[in-house]
Amino acid sequence: MQFDSWRIFHVAKKVLPKGILQQIYTRSARLIDSWSADPRFCEVTARNPLDRMKILFAELSMAGRDAEVIAALDWLSEVVDRRTERLGQECSDKKSVDGEVADLAVAMGDLAAQVRYAMADGQVDSAESIRIKKAAMELAKEADQLLDAAGVRR
Repeated sequence: MQFDSWRIFHVAKKVLPKGILQQIYTRSARLIDSWSADPRFCEVTARNPLDRMKILFAELSMAGRDAEVIAALDWLSEVVDRRTERLGQECSDKKSVDGEVADLAVAMGDLAAQVRYAMADGQVDSAESIRIKKAAMELAKEADQLLDAAGVRR
């Protein structure tokens, strides 16, 4: 299904109780109408919160903060019991199984160190959670590179 951000607001206006979007966003009905307007057929449209969030995530990604963006997307995805996953396949950067196994071991050690550090006080805060998730993503990337070096694709 193709997604255009205005569609979610259009659907929400149709299926949710009248006024709920105004309560959630504390914005006028007219503005919410413009968020949910199909730009192909409507002259009056406005950039909606999802459009703005996408711009924010793009800016964060360009600043090298992919882990935070992914953590935010995972948090949003919890509503429907989903998680983000990488697109595409990782290519081996070592071109040998032994080299990739070594990288995998380093990534596993880093993940373990991040978890141990975070659990030292018995509680994982949000910054530690992001670091753990970033280390886990790096481990998954290294596992994909090992599979590529072995000639196996997922």
